[in-house]
Amino acid sequence: MRMNTRGFTLLEVMTASAILSMLLLTLYGLSEAFAGTAQVQRAKIQGNEEARRGLQVALPMVRMASRNTVNWAQLPGPVLSFRAADDVDGNGTAVNVSARLELGATITISPDLQDANEEGITATQLVMVQGDVVTVLANNLTVPPGGTQPTADTSGFWVTPRGAGVELMIRAQGRTSRGRIMTTSMSQFATMRN
Repeated sequence: MRMNTRGFTLLEVMTASAILSMLLLTLYGLSEAFAGTAQVQRAKIQGNEEARRGLQVALPMVRMASRNTVNWAQLPGPVLSFRAADDVDGNGTAVNVSARLELGATITISPDLQDANEEGITATQLVMVQGDVVTVLANNLTVPPGGTQPTADTSGFWVTPRGAGVELMIRAQGRTSRGRIMTTSMSQFATMRN
């Protein structure tokens, strides 16, 4: 019996190398596409999380608002101002001995244009100001382009009156590691109880 000691020809080696190279390039392209998709999804989740967190804190406060203290004349707009029911006299309820609703300090929810919490972040942050207390509701809000006036389509926070309540909209964004910005908008309706 005679063994073949011939080996591979140059053409066979080059063909195998070309096939392997094409396979590796295809796999690399797929891995890049999957990584890009994952980054986009993370950026969308980041925006969603900011908007959800802002609504989660703001909605209970808005529901406790007294309807006649809401800044209806300035709505629709990017600022919501109201006074909420509060136990001012310390009797354990937000109703005083005369059976009248007690209202706390004015609460304002808006983009932080004046840097109310003095941290250096302004228009991209949504804050709730109640007296001297400043609470950050959401970060990474969208900002109207080029200093233009905010509108429902460009503002990171927008309040629209609807019936006996208001619809709150928060538009936040996330950024991929390659700098691509993904914007998420979330809105919810709240009816005032008082």
